[in-house]
Amino acid sequence: MSYAWRSKYGWTAFCGPAGPTGQASCGKCLLNGGLDLDFDTVFSKIDTDGQGVAQGHLTVNYQFVDCGDN
Repeated sequence: MSYAWRSKYGWTAFCGPAGPTGQASCGKCLLNGGLDLDFDTVFSKIDTDGQGVAQGHLTVNYQFVDCGDN
């Protein structure tokens, strides 16, 4: 994926126990409560108790969705 495409989304990579992972997940978009996870714009805002930063991650539910930009 081009840098321009990747720059449109706050989070375009992930690790998860379900769904496609690794190469199969590249370029897919996620729906996570309507938020794109970038530290400054989202992660810091939904890490309400600071434990996400302390632990180095947040546990979230996600769903693959159509990016709407094909």
